Amino acid sequence: FHEYVLEWTEEFVRIYVDTRLHTLLEYRFDDAPFWNKGKKAGIWGMDGSNTAFRDPSTGQLQGIKDPWGGGGTMRAKWNAPFDQDFYLIMNVAVGGTNGWFPDGQGDKPWLNGAGSQTAMREFADKKDEWYQSWPQGEEMDRRAMVVDWVKMWRHC
Repeated sequence: FHEYVLEWTEEFVRIYVDTRLHTLLEYRFDDAPFWNKGKKAGIWGMDGSNTAFRDPSTGQLQGIKDPWGGGGTMRAKWNAPFDQDFYLIMNVAVGGTNGWFPDGQGDKPWLNGAGSQTAMREFADKKDEWYQSWPQGEEMDRRAMVVDWVKMWRHC
């Protein structure tokens, strides 16, 4: 087992494996709100107005606005949305029809255009194609997400 750690304070978010010497990400909330950083990086603004993004599933431009624009002082908003309570969700999932797994690549056994109405059925119908890639017999326990323990606490 490995220990995957997320440290989240008002000043930073840090993710590491086993020890802080193996830090994967450390991000400090220190110089600008996330919304402004997204504009500067070109994450929003595909139409030149800084108010749109391209939906990966449809290719269409979608209008957006700063969802944290109405909150507190400028400095207080810099870590939004990480200034609110979140919940830990752990799961094992397959696929998606949002365009992040493009059609025609990697022998994916469903189509994005089919939407959520038929994608699960398409996946199940092609079980003979993908099932053998899953661990079998004594290796069966490698199929699951195995969690030894979860520990959470609040910085005070």
